[in-house]
Amino acid sequence: MSSKIDINDPINKAILEAIFDFTPINEIHYRANTTNKSVLKRLRKLKAEGYIELHQSGLYQLVPKEVFHKHFKLNGLSESEVFENEIEKLELKLNDNANFILFYGFTEMLNNAIDHSRGSEVEVAIVETLIGYEIYIIDNGIGIFRKIKKVFGYKNESESILHLSKGKLTTDETNHSGQGIFFTSRMMDHFHIFSGENYFSHDHNKSKDVLSLANPIPDDKQKGTAVIMSVRKQSKIDGSKVFSDYTSSDGSYAFEKTVVPIQLTKFASNDLLVSRSQAKMVMANLQEFEEIILNFEGVMMIGQAFADEIFRVFQNKFPEKKISWVKANRKVESIIRKAIAESKR
Repeated sequence: MSSKIDINDPINKAILEAIFDFTPINEIHYRANTTNKSVLKRLRKLKAEGYIELHQSGLYQLVPKEVFHKHFKLNGLSESEVFENEIEKLELKLNDNANFILFYGFTEMLNNAIDHSRGSEVEVAIVETLIGYEIYIIDNGIGIFRKIKKVFGYKNESESILHLSKGKLTTDETNHSGQGIFFTSRMMDHFHIFSGENYFSHDHNKSKDVLSLANPIPDDKQKGTAVIMSVRKQSKIDGSKVFSDYTSSDGSYAFEKTVVPIQLTKFASNDLLVSRSQAKMVMANLQEFEEIILNFEGVMMIGQAFADEIFRVFQNKFPEKKISWVKANRKVESIIRKAIAESKR
């Protein structure tokens, strides 16, 4: 009879961490620093002993255990009271980093449902796995992307996601700063918003935003907005550092820096990134930030007019703003540099 598997063994631990991060089976051995054959053997044993299970997507997932599930009426609900009276009493096994991230993310996302959803009810659930916790906040309201599209007059919900990802976007400027989703998505290990036909996610270990037109939430849950976020029990993400990375250093902690995922523009405009109108969509309202980082990951090519509108026209209009770019391939970078050179003539 074989002995029980040691889940604290370094290789097994690495495998479990990789599964927590939705790593494909054929890539787990890189994370675990061992052979694929060894990983497959350990996966079979972890599954047999009930630590992991095979999801219908073809990925392994950690076996979840529900620790909290409750429905709340939104009228008169207070996010801080829910946290203090319900969540804190669960005494979740979290280090200091994770405790702060849970408090910030939970209260910000529940407050969004209370103040913005126009719904009547919110469902809150927390499930535990060996590595961390998943938090579910699901309302029955209008839907976040639909509401933003309606308020700002965007042509589709995908454009709503592009502008939402920048930060500072809010449908209630009097009472909200529009920072909650931006910072929560960067503190959580995994952050997902499902609404209508759209799905937006940010994974800390991948450092990029993803938009999909295929919402995997079942049809009966598509009304309203579903936020699903994950945090490791022993999180290495320092929430205060996340704030400092994007805020001013003069003591005011003003939200001055943003990262814009250019790839989202392709979904919003349903076309190649070649026009000035697309560039104007990217740069809309970014004059509110002091530093703008454009992330070109996943963008194969841009047009000269697109680059010129950003790196010459916008920059000349707001010369005090610092614009930089990351993860551009050689073709994209050459077009960017040509636009910058033209602006200096």
